[in-house]
Amino acid sequence: MARKSTAEQLAQQEEPTVDVGDEEKGVVVETETQETETVAEEEQGSLDLVGGKGQSEAGLSLGLRRRTLLRLIVLPQALRIMLPPMGNQYLNLAKNTSLGIAVAYPEIVAVGQTLYNQEGQTIAVFIIWMAFYSTISLTLSSIVNYYNRRMRIVER
Repeated sequence: MARKSTAEQLAQQEEPTVDVGDEEKGVVVETETQETETVAEEEQGSLDLVGGKGQSEAGLSLGLRRRTLLRLIVLPQALRIMLPPMGNQYLNLAKNTSLGIAVAYPEIVAVGQTLYNQEGQTIAVFIIWMAFYSTISLTLSSIVNYYNRRMRIVER
């Protein structure tokens, strides 16, 4: 009997599966639905503010194609309008997922609960959690502020 190679043995093994519970599915579906809807409304609103007839007609009268008109005139202005609410939405997403993690993944919360039940270090656990989420929020807000400063409308 011929001995099987390692590649053949690996090919015959079943792939491990990840069992996703109802809580995790609920968190993902709710967050995805809410964020997608809000981002779509923000994009549509900013494009509606910029994409008025005047600028489109002016670009077309200059001989620009619709694609070039969108790329050179409409989208740069829409991005300037879109950035502040989109940054707020990304911060909101980070905060919502932190709540979702607490609900859907109780093991993470259980580690902190075990620590303050055994050691009595309640304040230390909350300070660590606060520092973690504050770091995420401050990092995201500094990135958004950088892009807001870079893309701001310069007035004469």
